[in-house]
Amino acid sequence: MPEVLLCVTPAMVSAVQALDESGAAAAHTDVRELLARLRGATQVTLADVRALASQLRLHAPAEPARWVHELVQGSQLLGGPAERAVRERDPALVKRLEKLDAARQNEEYARMVRDITNHGAAKEKLSTEIASFKASMGVGVNLLVSVATMFTAGWFVTKNSIGAGATDVLPIIGGLAAAAATLLLETWLFVIRTSRVDKEASKRDAVRQNALKRNAQQAAEYSDLSRIHDHYD
Repeated sequence: MPEVLLCVTPAMVSAVQALDESGAAAAHTDVRELLARLRGATQVTLADVRALASQLRLHAPAEPARWVHELVQGSQLLGGPAERAVRERDPALVKRLEKLDAARQNEEYARMVRDITNHGAAKEKLSTEIASFKASMGVGVNLLVSVATMFTAGWFVTKNSIGAGATDVLPIIGGLAAAAATLLLETWLFVIRTSRVDKEASKRDAVRQNALKRNAQQAAEYSDLSRIHDHYD
C-alpha cells in the first residue's frame, strides 16, 4: 500500500536540527539513517514523522514539538492509499440478486397478508366441508330412492309375470334382487367418483408441496443475498 506523503513543516525542520545537535546520530544507526532521509527533504512519509517524534522524546526532550500532531501541524497531504477499484458486476449475478430481492419482497408481502390468507383458508375449508356433507347426504338419499324404486319395480314386474294366483314370496324375491343389483351398481359408481376426487386432491396436494419446496429453496437462496451484496458492492 502506498505510504502517506506530507509536506515538510517548520516544526519538522526545527526538530531535525535539534535531533542532529543532540549527538544521537553518532551512537545510533537508526537515528543517523533517519536524519539522512530528512535533511533538506521537502516531503516526508508519515512513518518518518512518527520515528522523528519518537527519537525527539528520547534524545531531545527540550524540543517544543515532540509529538506527531505538533510536527504535522500546517502540513499538506501529498499522497495516500489508492482508492479501491470498483469492480464491475457480473450480469448473471445481477439477475440472481434481482430474483432473490423479488423473493424477499414476496415473502414480506405474504407475511403481511398472512392473517387475511389464514382467514380465507379457514373459510374455504369450512365451505369444502359443507359441500362434502351435502354431497354425502345427496348420495345417501339418491341410494335410498334408487333401491326403493328398483325394489318396487322388481316386485311389480315379478308379480305381473307369474300371474295373479301366485304367492307374494316370488315378487318380494324379485324386488330384493332388483334392489341388490341397484345397490351394487350405485356402490360401483360411488367408488369410481371417489377415486377421481382422490386423484384430483392428490394432484392439488402435490402442487402445494412443490410450491412449498420452491418457497423454502428461495428462502435458503435469499440467506446468501447479503453476502453477495457485500462481495460485489
